[in-house]
Amino acid sequence: MQVAGRAALGGMLNTTESAFRLLTGWMISTLIPEIPHPILAFKGEQGTGKTTAARCVVQVIDPSPAPLRTAPRDVKQWVVVASASWAVCLDNVNAISGWLSETLCRAVTGDGNVDRALYTDDDVTVLAFRRVVMMTSIDAGHLDGDLAERLLLIELQPIAEGARRTDAELTAAYAAAQPIIFASLLDLTARVLKRLPDVRPESMPRMADFACVLQAVDDVNDWDTLAAYSAAADTIAADVLEGDLFGKAVAVAVRKQPEGKWTGTAAQLLDLITPEKPPKNWPKDATRAGGRLTRLAPLLRQAGVAYDDSQREPRGNRSRLYSFAVIEEGERQEDGRQLAPAAPAAPETAIDLYERAGASAGASDEAPPVAPAAERFAGAAGASAGAGHDIAPALAAGREQGKREPAGAAGAIAPHISGPDVSSCDEKQPCTFCGAPLDQALTDAGFTDHGEDPAA
Repeated sequence: MQVAGRAALGGMLNTTESAFRLLTGWMISTLIPEIPHPILAFKGEQGTGKTTAARCVVQVIDPSPAPLRTAPRDVKQWVVVASASWAVCLDNVNAISGWLSETLCRAVTGDGNVDRALYTDDDVTVLAFRRVVMMTSIDAGHLDGDLAERLLLIELQPIAEGARRTDAELTAAYAAAQPIIFASLLDLTARVLKRLPDVRPESMPRMADFACVLQAVDDVNDWDTLAAYSAAADTIAADVLEGDLFGKAVAVAVRKQPEGKWTGTAAQLLDLITPEKPPKNWPKDATRAGGRLTRLAPLLRQAGVAYDDSQREPRGNRSRLYSFAVIEEGERQEDGRQLAPAAPAAPETAIDLYERAGASAGASDEAPPVAPAAERFAGAAGASAGAGHDIAPALAAGREQGKREPAGAAGAIAPHISGPDVSSCDEKQPCTFCGAPLDQALTDAGFTDHGEDPAA
């Protein structure tokens, strides 16, 4: 905005210069109806002027006799409220239920409602809209990850006792300043629209169109609003993850693992992180845990934990594998998404190696190679989905035969699983089938030959 318009509006909002510039970029984006807009949220303790700030902003971009609304009771009421104006501001939101969270997300990207027309049997009324959404809140409670990614948070600072003004003074000041504020906003919007077609940020967040607008604002004014938006998004993601006990437990468990990596099934993850007395909203089974992880994936990445669920176990139940890895500071994300390393390949069993060796070697007197029992106990969950995938190294190079460390289920660190100690074994039992010496690891596991499965 021009200096006069910026000073006039900034004088009514008790926020930092960085936050005010970010708000300016959001107000410019609201004058571009073809793009989705983040949900603007004024947050602060009581007495910080959240309602006044929201009213001033709404009256600039969409003047209305009722600029502030209460949170709707249901979807039908929301549709009526949202379809009546371009900017919808929900005042004093104390909690955001699941249906309201989904409804607000749809309103940002485009929503609609089909209902039966009154006094008819088969006629319908269709309402389709995309809206600019705002809210004020001291604490909206736990937010869903989908809503958090669409949120633009503006923190308001406490007002000193000597700096407070009456509502009549603020109303008069705004009425006098509104023309210059709006003129300044239009002037800056025109310059941004001229620059916008040539803008392409290096990194695209979820609200990519809004990011382009901020980049154009930065180019025109020599500001840094795009970086401020990214930092604010990281803060929101950290706050949301902190409020989700399951997601927080996942992040903490991954950071505690050696090398900051963990891979396993949802059931194994539950076994690893479930407390003795799980909270009320804790996933009750592996299916619910997998769905919860999918919802938490964007938040985990923003909090510095890479996530990947593209692999499955090669045998057995073919359960989905979840891989996590701590993202090092400064590590670049590939295609806007940092992936965790794929699961390590599952070791072959003694039976697999025996059959393959017998087929290739024929009637050979030499005993076929045998996988140590530690590999058998490691499980087959760590295999990649197929050949040609870039998989993480399963075990360190240069290890000796029979001294391979247990990988745990799905390549995870599993302290409760350990292979037998074969380093101190000197005498080896002969195989009852071929007479060749058995590896001590197989003997400890209950094998009497190279191909027998004691559980069979």
